[in-house]
Amino acid sequence: MNDDEFAGRAVSVTGAAHGIGRAAALAFAARGARVALSDIDAPGLEDAARAAAAAGAAAVLARPTDIADAAQVARWFAAIDAAFGRLDCAVNNAGIGEPAAASFEEQTTENFDRVVGVNVRGTWLCMREEIRRMKAQGAGAIVNLASAVAHVASPSPIYTLTKHAILGLTRSAAATHAALGIRVNAMCPGAIDTDLTRGFFQRGPQVRERLLAAHPIGRMGTAEEIAGGIVWLCSKDAAFMTGASLLMDGGYTAV
Repeated sequence: MNDDEFAGRAVSVTGAAHGIGRAAALAFAARGARVALSDIDAPGLEDAARAAAAAGAAAVLARPTDIADAAQVARWFAAIDAAFGRLDCAVNNAGIGEPAAASFEEQTTENFDRVVGVNVRGTWLCMREEIRRMKAQGAGAIVNLASAVAHVASPSPIYTLTKHAILGLTRSAAATHAALGIRVNAMCPGAIDTDLTRGFFQRGPQVRERLLAAHPIGRMGTAEEIAGGIVWLCSKDAAFMTGASLLMDGGYTAV
């Protein structure tokens, strides 16, 4: 992979304040891309923007955005248009975990609507804006953050549902837009050492133990490792890849 290919290219990253989103933003920034960053955490987003500039980004745009809100999403992409004039790559990373419940049937409709609203509706809203722009320019690469649990079951049914849905969105969009020069792939990580994963650990020490035991590689992954896969999916080396789900899961789905 030639890192120079991202110099000056316009890349958007949602959920860029922390974890995988921040690591992806910095990885593109280090390769000289113009990066547009969004997150609902305004202070965290400001810090990520400063880090991206220091890493070597050709330009940085940062705007607090709730991706579940269609109006906010539209304004964010309008800001990208004004700042960069195009969008070459998009990383739809923003998402939330499922609030804990004693059992499947005790989850609330409010929790369902919130998790689905952010993870599925939010991803779809962003994809809609991205595809409009990439279709007009005749090229583009989109990476949606799904999960290893897009392929298997997990004890978090609502979260699992959303990741299956993101994989479905990815495949559908890939199939219908490949001829237009737009590639759409899904990144499917296993347990990654991020705030989201550590939030699951609050459910009890046995959760961490089970997660680690389920990964034959014997550890959690890092946000930087996943960011490397995301950059590769957007690169020319992955030019023949669309509609795929790239599993970086420490062997989680292999056993």
